[in-house]
Amino acid sequence: MPAHMQPILIGIGAGLAAALFTIVPAMRGSMGSMLIALAGFLPIMLAGLAFSPTTALIATAAGAAVIFIFSPYAAILFAIAIGLPCWQLARLAWLARPAEAGEAASDDGLVWYPLERLFMWTVALGAALACANLLMQVFMAGGFEAFVARLTKAFRAFIELSMKSGQSLPQGLSPEDFAHFAISAALPQAGGLLTAVLAINFWIAGRVAKSSNNLRRPWADLPENLRLPPQMAWLFALALFSTILTGLPRMLGMTIATAIGMGFAIQGFATLHAFTRGQKARPLLLSLAYSLTIMLQGMPLMLMALIGVADTYWNLRAKAAQARQGQPPGAPPSSRPPDDPPSGTPPGPWGQKQ
Repeated sequence: MPAHMQPILIGIGAGLAAALFTIVPAMRGSMGSMLIALAGFLPIMLAGLAFSPTTALIATAAGAAVIFIFSPYAAILFAIAIGLPCWQLARLAWLARPAEAGEAASDDGLVWYPLERLFMWTVALGAALACANLLMQVFMAGGFEAFVARLTKAFRAFIELSMKSGQSLPQGLSPEDFAHFAISAALPQAGGLLTAVLAINFWIAGRVAKSSNNLRRPWADLPENLRLPPQMAWLFALALFSTILTGLPRMLGMTIATAIGMGFAIQGFATLHAFTRGQKARPLLLSLAYSLTIMLQGMPLMLMALIGVADTYWNLRAKAAQARQGQPPGAPPSSRPPDDPPSGTPPGPWGQKQ
């Protein structure tokens, strides 16, 4: 097989897999099958990270072409909401430039696009996708109030059906009030969900590419280096102030807040992984943390987000690492990962490694 045909065939295969992940759940319509649809990002991300961003674009085009047979509208959504975010993250992951004076470089002599910025882009794309979906739904419903009223009506019917089977509501709440409250609380969660989906798929794709020796950039130590820039904490606080607003602006602000909050929660878990290194109870502690997050329906994520914000400003992991190495607090770290340039150093022009 000619060498120039390999990325084309791989891209087509990845696109067909992504389309399958998208089409089958839509046809079945069950909750379990819809969860499978969340893996639709994975084949395109893997094609982009393991081979090239161009391969991710080929996968996007191939998947959209298959879905176009069933629905042109769905094909456009697939390309915009799944294909392009995967391509963008893969494109950024491939960016590298020669090291400048005083910069630490990887073994190949290059400084790769910083992990911190890749993570920030993941959060930004999760927020953008969730907000775009909300705006599209509002437009199709003829306005925000009409959109919420339609969802409330559908959920109220479900609540009334549950009440007939013996379920009860909190005292003083009517099915209409409870449905409206539940919808208003659930809608912004899309930002956090999509951020988590993008981050998990990106991580899995990176691990698979690394295991197959196809990952071009060095694999960073995530428990020690996965973090958001401090500016994201200010944006998080600003988005939280949207609770004083009403209507669509409030919903958009809260959607952005949940996306950033999920990013900081992921950083909080990375901090927990770093803190528990070397401890015999580490598997138990990590299993307990993840199990509680699932059983309590994500409530511990708020605590993990606070830990993530604290780590951003007080560099908790670096201080813990210094303590383990016997260094005094505040001492400069003994090493810096190759993909994390010194703070305050403006990056040079990024070029794509061929």
